[in-house]
Amino acid sequence: MLGLSRQVQQALAFLLLVLVFGGGIMYARWQAKAEQGTAFVLEKGSEEAPVETKSQPEELKVHVAGAVKRPGVYSFQEKDRVEDVVALAEPLAEADLDALNLAAYLRDEQRIFVPFRQEEGASNNAGRSVSNGALREKGKPNLNTSGKEELMTLPGIGPALAERIISYRENQGPFRSVEDLKKVSGIGDKKFQELKDLVTY
Repeated sequence: MLGLSRQVQQALAFLLLVLVFGGGIMYARWQAKAEQGTAFVLEKGSEEAPVETKSQPEELKVHVAGAVKRPGVYSFQEKDRVEDVVALAEPLAEADLDALNLAAYLRDEQRIFVPFRQEEGASNNAGRSVSNGALREKGKPNLNTSGKEELMTLPGIGPALAERIISYRENQGPFRSVEDLKKVSGIGDKKFQELKDLVTY
């Protein structure tokens, strides 16, 4: 072989054999590592994402009283409204539902008082006991039954103050005297003096 001695030829052949054999081993190891890496990626990718658990809605306790067949404490959830609890308490025929904001959301520990509807004139109310005060005086807004628009006809009573008057009777119960008006936020002694002879309860 090109003038090489037999011993040199054998040495070269052996070296070539070692290179081929060693290269085969290295390739086999590289192939095995590549397959392991692919399997790891597939296994990791197949893991299911954790399922998010939504928290349960908060339970609300609401007290209903007044012109209803079933007064008492009811359990509701967030996003329920006043109309839901009033319907469950079964309002009486003489209940004045227009005095309530039925679309309002409920809140925990809320007290909802459903007022009685009061007609003008004593003849239409004879023999009926009205729990939230005397019969309505003609021409005067009633603190327990008048809606927002009627309360706003009073001097110095705007939308915000009218809503606070309604909120007071819904949460604290009916006005038991005209003086209770001073318990409403925003009504001081001066404004009370302007209103005391213009309202009834």
